[in-house]
Amino acid sequence: MARPCRPCRAPWISSFALLAAVTLSLGACKTTPQSDTAGDAGGGDTIVVVEPEVIEPVFTEDSANFVADPITGINEPAYGDPNPSARRVALLLPLSGASSGLGHDLLDAATLALFDIGSTGIELVVADTQGTAEGAAMAAQLVLAADPDLIVGPLFSHSVSAAAPVARQAGINMIALSSDLAVAEPGVYVLGIAPEDQVERVVAHAANQGHLRFAVLAPQTRFGQRMVVAME
Repeated sequence: MARPCRPCRAPWISSFALLAAVTLSLGACKTTPQSDTAGDAGGGDTIVVVEPEVIEPVFTEDSANFVADPITGINEPAYGDPNPSARRVALLLPLSGASSGLGHDLLDAATLALFDIGSTGIELVVADTQGTAEGAAMAAQLVLAADPDLIVGPLFSHSVSAAAPVARQAGINMIALSSDLAVAEPGVYVLGIAPEDQVERVVAHAANQGHLRFAVLAPQTRFGQRMVVAME
């Protein structure tokens, strides 16, 4: 699978930065006041990597080394104590498998978003969904050990459907990166751009240019069917 170009990260960086800002404003899940002291960008944010099978840390920051705990499978930073007032955001991404390139690009975007907002009040917990429904359910269960305030991801609709029950049972809101509106439900929100919206804008623009006859080339999949229905 071809890896997306680096400029494609830009919209995701903005999205993750917005999510981080929203998470910082949440007060329902943790009542401990946040610190009034803001650190420099990248200096105080903690990135914790959670993997179903821990072999070695998969992400390292210049400001910290991450040490894998063979019992919990959670890579903890090797310095300092956890910030008790920090908001924890769990990020479920396909870091292995056919879509690992996209998963790592999204992880990079999330990391850059933390640097952009320059906050020490966010801890990012990352788990590998392996791009499968089973992996997504396992990853969602695994990050619960970190007591996250919010779960972002997974990326694919089948993974969202598998991970959503875990988040719902734990009482944690999930913002899926999927563009499939069908997976949205109470407590599960969709961040991706719906193809129906894309079709509507493209058709509207073409119509404004005087083009009123359209042909649709779409795969015989659920996604393709959604595109066809949107054109009708």
